[in-house]
Amino acid sequence: MTRSCVIWKPALAICANWKTVVRRSSNPSLKQGKLTDALEKAITSTLSKTELEDLYLPYKPKRRTRGQIAIEAGLEPLADLLWNEPAHDPEAEAAKYINADNGIADSKAALDGARYILMERFAEDAALLAKVRDYLWKNAHLVSTVVSGKEEEGAKFRDLLRSP
Repeated sequence: MTRSCVIWKPALAICANWKTVVRRSSNPSLKQGKLTDALEKAITSTLSKTELEDLYLPYKPKRRTRGQIAIEAGLEPLADLLWNEPAHDPEAEAAKYINADNGIADSKAALDGARYILMERFAEDAALLAKVRDYLWKNAHLVSTVVSGKEEEGAKFRDLLRSP
């Protein structure tokens, strides 16, 4: 990240924060500067901390997930096939991946693994997250109320709560 961030002041703080995140990261791909030009451009052009966090999400160190376990079990090609070519019969394709040694006892387990892989991809897709967030800001209706019996503890949040 040698390029300077020549953008307006709030974005400068975000960019500086990103550099700090990269320096502190235990993820070797970020420390070794293996960022693509497209990712670097997206990072330097981001104007919000939320967008920045969405871009960093796939690079964040995380616990071993069900999606990672499914990839290790060899189900990534199945996930790719089901996503890219939805005309295929999922049950028939999943049957090809049954392997008790890898913990895939039946086609349902194979489909579950493929689903975990795809869910993880969706959860780390910055563009998709932005669209979902935008949709929810425009269309969601959030209501908060005090839990019965917790009125005293909830008093400090009175301004945020709807009266029953």
